[in-house]
Amino acid sequence: MIKDSFTKKLLEKRQIHNPSLVGFFLVLLLFILVYLFFGSRYNVNDDIAMSLWAQGRWLAPTPDPHLIFSHYFIGYTLKFFYEHFPSLPWYGLYLYVTVVVSYFIILRVLLFDANVLKFALILALMGSSFFLFLAQVTFTFSAGLLTQAGIILLIHELVGPKKSIPLASYICASCLVLSGFLVRGEASLSIIFLALPILCIIAWNMPEGAKLKILAAFSIQTIILIAAAALLDTWYYKSNANWASFAKYKWLVSQFNDFDRVHYNAATKWVFDRVGWSQTDFEIFRSAFYSNPGLFSLEKVSAIVKEFPFAPSASIGSLISELARCLSSDHFLQCALLLFFATQALVRGRKNLFVISVLSGSILIQFGCLLYVGRFIDRVYLPQLSFLSITALCLTTRQPQITKPRIAISLTCLLVLFGCLAGLIYPQEIERSRSYTEWNSKLKTFVQDSTRPRSAIFLAWGTAFPWFLRPLDSLDPYPPLAIYGIGATTRSVYNERWSQIFRIEDIYRDLIKRRDIFIFAAAGEIDLLSRYLREHYHEDVSFERKDIGGLTVFQSAMPTRSPLSEK
Repeated sequence: MIKDSFTKKLLEKRQIHNPSLVGFFLVLLLFILVYLFFGSRYNVNDDIAMSLWAQGRWLAPTPDPHLIFSHYFIGYTLKFFYEHFPSLPWYGLYLYVTVVVSYFIILRVLLFDANVLKFALILALMGSSFFLFLAQVTFTFSAGLLTQAGIILLIHELVGPKKSIPLASYICASCLVLSGFLVRGEASLSIIFLALPILCIIAWNMPEGAKLKILAAFSIQTIILIAAAALLDTWYYKSNANWASFAKYKWLVSQFNDFDRVHYNAATKWVFDRVGWSQTDFEIFRSAFYSNPGLFSLEKVSAIVKEFPFAPSASIGSLISELARCLSSDHFLQCALLLFFATQALVRGRKNLFVISVLSGSILIQFGCLLYVGRFIDRVYLPQLSFLSITALCLTTRQPQITKPRIAISLTCLLVLFGCLAGLIYPQEIERSRSYTEWNSKLKTFVQDSTRPRSAIFLAWGTAFPWFLRPLDSLDPYPPLAIYGIGATTRSVYNERWSQIFRIEDIYRDLIKRRDIFIFAAAGEIDLLSRYLREHYHEDVSFERKDIGGLTVFQSAMPTRSPLSEK
């Protein structure tokens, strides 16, 4: 056992008399440091789109609660605040509040009965995973963090010395888990599925008493609340025929793109011939420009998907190689793994080691399932790996007895982790923040450019539009901008409203004839569009580049007067 003074100081218990206050100041300090030195941005464009839908700017003519990816209760709440206090960036504030509240709850739990080594591990957690979740906010991270905070709070009370769980902790844990599901159901459920085995193990090792009954009540209540919330959201979308059709259509589209289920080749050509699709039609559909209601009808797309039964997208060998690729290419994932190995020094006792082993196995199985069905989404892995480290730290509430090799491994992992943060991640994030600031400035210049036609509509195709809005940006100083989205909003009610306002009957034909429609797209997408127009409209259309406010857009080179200008 450890006897020398250095390691004794590492393991010496430092009683924190007010972990809530310390946790609050740590979160506040982290937020200030991240915002001042690294800025803040959205991790994915989906958040920017949802923000614009809720506030009725750019992508949507009026505020709308249909956020597609989040529960309608979140959408209604944001819509209410945007309608009554439109000058504040409510979507960004809501994401920051969810992250900060989650951090506060988690740190409050982890700071309980902490020694010097555990405190160092907590700081490493804040400097790696927590840093990323603040520097690159997204609703997927927020949902996972809220659910983690609720489950960690519950585990802390279950393994604690008290004979019962305080009512305030019970209510707080329930609200956090339910809130995570409302923000994004899939991200929340993935954490819940990981937590189920370890909660069962904890329940098995608990003597019969009040805590076991409370855990059973919590589980039943959570299932009922989540099921009710899911049913309400489904009913809400189905109550509107247009949104119900859109939801079904988006599921079919996901079979082409997200799950990579549908392929066009010589063997499958007959499937597409039967519905009148060419290879160009297939490619433009996969690029999300499926605005033709006849060619890309719900019935035709459904008929195609039916001919492609589910099949695994990868073998076991390719799963392992893909997982290795994800881990080797993402420094944050590497830091999360280093942190997990560092926390193992504090995990003592067969029960706790068994819990961590089961949780590790569950995460590997979940990663394998995601890769198995073709969901190669790196950003969903980090919250789960962080949950692993947080759970390990949560289970070390008593003074551990640790051997020298375990201390050495833990300190080595911490040194490598801090070296990776200081030498790789932080400089890279600073550079990204500078680049993001530059593009954010270009976007603002474009929106305010006096030469930009005020009656124009802009097609944002895929990721070509520079969505460099920050979470706390307010759009009040900027003039109106109409964006016809090609992507998540294709064939949605939002685009239908823009079509009515701008008198668009056939977006493809209007692209050829009208001079008030501009496209943000990559060169390859423009070539694909030209092929599509040649096949279906028998027009050999060329598109010319234009520079507006430092941003490049495309416009048909066939000059014709616009219906809006005639009006």
